[in-house]
Amino acid sequence: MGIQLVKHFGKCVRYSGLLIFILLSFIPMISLAQSVAEVQRDSLRVVILNKKFDELLENKQYDAASAVNDSLLLICKSGNDSKLLGDIYFNYALIENGKGNREQFINELKMAASQYKRVNEFKLAGKCYFFIGQAFTQLKDEITGLDYFKESLTMREKAGDSAGIANSLINVASLMYKTGDFSTASGYFFRTLKFAEELHNDKLRAICLSNLSHLSNKMNNYGQSLRYLSEALELQQKARNRLAESNVYSNFGNTYIEMKNYEKAKEYYQKALSIKEELNDEKGIGAVYSNLGIIARNENDTALSRYYSIKALNIAIKVDDKELEANALSNFALLSSMGDQRETEKLLLSSLEKSKELGNPILIMANYKNLKDYYEKKGDDSKALGYATLYQSLNDSTFRTENSDKILELQTKYETAEKEKQVAILTQEKLEKDIKLQNANQIRLILIGGITFLIILAGLIYSRYLIKKRSQAQLAIINNQLKELNSTKDKLFSIVSHDLKNSVSAFTNITQVLNNGFEKMNQTDLKYYLGELSSSAGSMKQLFGNLLNWSKSQQNKIVVEPVNINVLNLIQDSIDPVRQKINSKKLVIRTDCDEQLEFVSDINIVNTVLRNLINNAVKFSPEKGEIAVKAWKTESEMRFTVADKGIGMDADQIELLQNPANHIMSEPDTEGEKGAGLGLSLCRELLGKISGKMNIQSIKNEGSVFEIILPLSVQVS
Repeated sequence: MGIQLVKHFGKCVRYSGLLIFILLSFIPMISLAQSVAEVQRDSLRVVILNKKFDELLENKQYDAASAVNDSLLLICKSGNDSKLLGDIYFNYALIENGKGNREQFINELKMAASQYKRVNEFKLAGKCYFFIGQAFTQLKDEITGLDYFKESLTMREKAGDSAGIANSLINVASLMYKTGDFSTASGYFFRTLKFAEELHNDKLRAICLSNLSHLSNKMNNYGQSLRYLSEALELQQKARNRLAESNVYSNFGNTYIEMKNYEKAKEYYQKALSIKEELNDEKGIGAVYSNLGIIARNENDTALSRYYSIKALNIAIKVDDKELEANALSNFALLSSMGDQRETEKLLLSSLEKSKELGNPILIMANYKNLKDYYEKKGDDSKALGYATLYQSLNDSTFRTENSDKILELQTKYETAEKEKQVAILTQEKLEKDIKLQNANQIRLILIGGITFLIILAGLIYSRYLIKKRSQAQLAIINNQLKELNSTKDKLFSIVSHDLKNSVSAFTNITQVLNNGFEKMNQTDLKYYLGELSSSAGSMKQLFGNLLNWSKSQQNKIVVEPVNINVLNLIQDSIDPVRQKINSKKLVIRTDCDEQLEFVSDINIVNTVLRNLINNAVKFSPEKGEIAVKAWKTESEMRFTVADKGIGMDADQIELLQNPANHIMSEPDTEGEKGAGLGLSLCRELLGKISGKMNIQSIKNEGSVFEIILPLSVQVS
């Protein structure tokens, strides 16, 4: 009893230990399942919150959007996801931008870029730096903006983001140009142009070409400038971008002002003005008025120049355009110097001040030159020399001779590049939310097996589908080929069973009659039967010739060999094989053809076609009937007609004969003989080899006319 209790207790201990072991082994699996569930919940929450954020931002509910983004930040901190953290900072930047907090907008973008760079998301980092560059440019801090555009370019080059690279390049180039570094700007413009061509981006190409035209004007290379503008105009018109088209017209006007061709300049400015007024582009309208004022001043029309300049100045003040205001003030100053000079100095200095505020070296140089000219006229040599020195110094620093040579070298290099003609319009890249959640290794292991299985299964199903589809297509092709072969076989069998049988039977009957009754025949009967024998042999020869040509045609073995053909000899050669039949039926054949008439074609093909048509005319003509064979030449064609007054055909028969797909038995001839219709089918196919065609006109019981139309000369392909 005691021993049994001990044994029972031992078993309990062993089973308890096994149970504990099983329970302990399940603990890691339970932890894994909990971890997977938590990650899945967080991933789902991120997707839902991002969607909610987008809706609130679109509706400008910035405080609510910020609260949603705070929730995203809490999830992100628990998971330490730098990519997601970068997205969150980017969201904060969008909120600050919506509120108009430019400084905070820039700070949030910097933080987003820093997070993106940590996980090598260079494309997104490049986008952040690009927006920062735009923000500083809008704040008139072009130098800082340029630095960030260059950083954006570096990031996008690392990411291989072609569209982003082109976008950064054009902004770097534009700021380089604006700050007067023309040589460097030209290099960036040409690089942008190359990317635009590779991306098939018309809008970007047109912008580059317009800026390159400005650089060409600086070098007095006006022909090149006009070529750039012509190409840009074509691209903008193709894209139907009316505002951009009007800007190109304005650039044409600017170039013609440089060339001192004021009539042409006014013509293009009026085109630009018409579109800008249609689009209500106030800034553009003001710029056109300013330029028209300059033209009027150069043409010594002070009143008109003042009128345009006042309109330009009023618009500049209304739209707060400092550059336009500086130009208008400069023009007013020059107008004053032509008449009342009391305001000239004040206006010129005011224009210079505006230009310096803008940091525009081109406007500053123009004002330095105007002030130099003004003080020279006034006799103040000291001030004139001072402004002349400033002008020359700024001009040398922005546009030296070596810069001009470099631009010319770049133009030469890129002018030879092939220009893409059909390209898409560049659209502003949408703000993307790339959700790339980095799941735990456990989730990936669970999912990879299932996904791999599904992919393999889908691949097998799709592969079987493709094999079945390919097999069905091949079977369809083979079936069509078999149908064509069967059709050809039926035609050949039909020919053998009718024409060959009739011809051989006729030949056999005549030879039997001659063999059995030769000794009893007189000379007249003998001559008659020999004639019939000759006619039958000729028919057999014609049939075998047609069979041979038909066989060659079906196997594409007919080789076209053009030669010079005398038409009259050709007609006689085509009549000779049926001469016996013509005589036996007492037919009259009339030929109408110039003895010297010639053309170039394949003589065997034309002879076969003509011989078949004449043979048919003889077969279907009654005794003592008449056949007319006519040939003549037009400017581009050679024509033959074979006309008889035989049994003719009705409209249905003609329609069947005209269709290449049909092969019909011929009607019985005047002596009751019936053929397989091979002759006309063969004629139709042979004419196709030499680009010829056949027309048929016929009236039942009145006769038929077969017309052949051939080119004057056949070329061997």
